[in-house]
Formats: sequence, structure tokens, C-alpha cells
Amino acid sequence: MFDRSRLEAGLPIVGLGKPLHLFSTIDSTNARALELGQAGAPHGTLVVADEQTSGRGRAGRRWLTPPRSAIALSLLLRWDPPVDGVSGALSGFGALSVAEAAEGLGAQVEIKWPNDVLVAGKKVAGVLVEAQWQGSLLASAVVGIGINVRPGSVPGPDQVGYPAGCLEQAIGRRIDREALILDVVRAAGRWFSLLGSHEMLEGWEARLAFRGMQVSVDDGGVRLRGRLENLHTDGRMVLLTDQGQRLIIGPTAADLRPIDR
Repeated sequence: MFDRSRLEAGLPIVGLGKPLHLFSTIDSTNARALELGQAGAPHGTLVVADEQTSGRGRAGRRWLTPPRSAIALSLLLRWDPPVDGVSGALSGFGALSVAEAAEGLGAQVEIKWPNDVLVAGKKVAGVLVEAQWQGSLLASAVVGIGINVRPGSVPGPDQVGYPAGCLEQAIGRRIDREALILDVVRAAGRWFSLLGSHEMLEGWEARLAFRGMQVSVDDGGVRLRGRLENLHTDGRMVLLTDQGQRLIIGPTAADLRPIDR
């Protein structure tokens, strides 16, 4: 179980991370954060659990968090008034927050668009964004982050759609999970202040896995192939197809994979 006093002392006084809702076991940090949001919880509310039994991933996958081996956290974000044009950047926001914290530990990090964090070619973290809209404008969102820290958190190949690993195996030493939570939340505060900016796009593209390579991606049940060129200004992926057509792929696409490696 995490040390509440240590986490609360290390979290920023203002911004993201407070109030803190800490659980030894929970079904889903995202589900709890959504419930708190519906009950009026403020912007920046943080939900953290040592064990997550029914966590949700993209494409309907489950993201389980065994006790004492991983990190499951969710941040509640609000906009007043509601905003337009930043929803596509939220996956990058979560992935960049993890990437920056992992780089502080010495890891060489890539982001597999839109929201998976890779170290040594293996997925060590994922992000799930669940947004609430007011008409066509974004009013609030929950950004859930799951990080495989220790070997016991690595799912089997039958449980995931991409090869998985953990941070401790990648960097070869023990990791302080509470310190990592604090680093992720501090990084999230910085990236949130840059949400949708050119600086954020540059940070995302600098870590973009498979850039310039031939890839395939599932877009609404259609398998597309082409060269991953870069990111659009709103965080969507630019794909140059084998037929020479330049497509802008939205973040609902899934299962991005390299073809030539």
C-alpha cells in the first residue's frame, strides 16, 4: 500500500494532484474518478490504487494492476468554460507525463501513437481518456494511466495486443513507486499547461515510435498501411498510404504496428 502522507506532502500545492483519493484495492481508478466528477469533484482530483481489479484499456481490453507491482492512477480534468480543439491532445498529454517521469529514471522512451509508452520496444504504460462533452465542447475528462513497474505486473502474451514489459526490467534496478507517482503528476501539471501547444506537439513527435517507417493501423475496422510521417497539429497521426494518399488518422484508431521490424 502507498504512503498517503508521503504522497500528499509531495504533490503540488495547486494544480493537478489534489485532492488525493487513495485505495489499496479498487475496481477501476477511471470509474471512480468519473463518479467523483459526477459528484462535483474539482479539477485536478487524483485517484491512485495499489491494486486494480477491473481496469479498462483501449479497444475494450482489461488493464489489471496486481498489488505492490504497478501504478494505476486517474486524473480528473475540467474546463470552465468548455473548450474545443484539445481532445486529440489528451492521449499525448498522459503519455508524455509518463515518458518524462521514466526518462528521469534513465529509460529511453518512445510513444506508440496515440498513447502507449514503450521502453526497449515493449509497452510499459498505457493511457485511457474518457471525456465528457457539453454539446461539441469538452467540459471534463478523466485521464487514466497504468504503468508496469515490477516484473509481476507484466501481463502474459495472451492478455495484451502488443509485447509488454516493465520499467524495472528495462532500467535494471528497483524503482520507488511513490516517487514515480509524484514525478508523473508533476510532469502532468507541466504538460497540461502546454496542452495543444506547439511545444507539446514537438515533445510528442520527438518520442514518436516508428516515425518514417512503414506501419499498419486499424481505423474503424479498416486496416490501413503506409508510412508514419508525423503528427497533425491537433495530435492526429499523418499516414502516407502505399497509394500515395496522405491520411489524417484520429485517436480512436488502434493497433498501430510496424511492418518492417
